[in-house]
Amino acid sequence: MKIKKFNNLQELDLIKKYIDYPNNDYLNYDNYVRNFENLYYINEKNLYILIKRKDYYKTYYYLKDKDEIFNAQGVFVSEIVGKNPTNDLVDIGFKLYKTRVRMRLKTREEFYSERVKFIDDIDFLYRAIGTFDRYSGEILTREEIRDKILRKEFIGIDNIGFIEFEKTKFQDSILHFYVEAKLRNQGFGSEILKHYLSNIVDKKRVGVWTDFDSKAIKTYERAGFKKENLKSYVYIGGEVNNDRKN
Repeated sequence: MKIKKFNNLQELDLIKKYIDYPNNDYLNYDNYVRNFENLYYINEKNLYILIKRKDYYKTYYYLKDKDEIFNAQGVFVSEIVGKNPTNDLVDIGFKLYKTRVRMRLKTREEFYSERVKFIDDIDFLYRAIGTFDRYSGEILTREEIRDKILRKEFIGIDNIGFIEFEKTKFQDSILHFYVEAKLRNQGFGSEILKHYLSNIVDKKRVGVWTDFDSKAIKTYERAGFKKENLKSYVYIGGEVNNDRKN
């Protein structure tokens, strides 16, 4: 299978030929546009749209022929969101890597911390985000972190911990939640989280994805989150480095 680079946005019209086949598109066109400089594709019987990251390609699939085995060179990470996974990716050669659960905010309390503020220490943020899982943790480059600092998308306590968040038209989302390992279980995470929920969030819908066995689940629950039935199933195809980061 040959990986090709998109030359212009008009070439994305290729998706229209496959959109009625099984896929995990989830209305990703805006995402493709934002990442166009790193946007690639594989187009044989099936279509795969690829966003190149440091260690892998984030992979969106459109399956016209489930008998076509995926055999491209590299590491390809794909995700299916739903209550139960399909076998589509397994059938073409991917393996289940991990399962995540979605949590939604149900109740929250008024809270304010004078210590919590917008974080702009790029070295601290870059090192901390680098400790997340390399395939499902969305490791950011320094340039991406710098852009997010300018947009004020990190809030926390200097040298202790932070939340990276995102605001969209319909909801607020937590993307990364980090506390230094030696300072965990001392209340810092709860302090940052409650301040974020009370002072930064302005939507009724607040969500976060986390590993189904993560210790952070209890922190979210204490802050008013509840697990939903919806899950994210992360699959990997290609050559995988099993030295996983947690």
